[in-house]
Amino acid sequence: MTTAWLLEAVGLLATTIGALLILLHLLSPSPFTAEFRTGEAKRAYEAHRQRLVIAVAVLCLWLLIQDVGILLL
Repeated sequence: MTTAWLLEAVGLLATTIGALLILLHLLSPSPFTAEFRTGEAKRAYEAHRQRLVIAVAVLCLWLLIQDVGILLL
């Protein structure tokens, strides 16, 4: 196990943890959505939030696959 491999593994793990924390934050309900004045604004926010959750979830899945791959290979 070389130093470069270890640094790469730690960096990838830190990035994965950060992405998972972002995903957890996005999945928690936002208290300010009740402050939207129109239903259109609320629907637009929810649509964008849903797309962002999907994108971050795919990123997390990819990073977890890379973590498993780097640890097993």
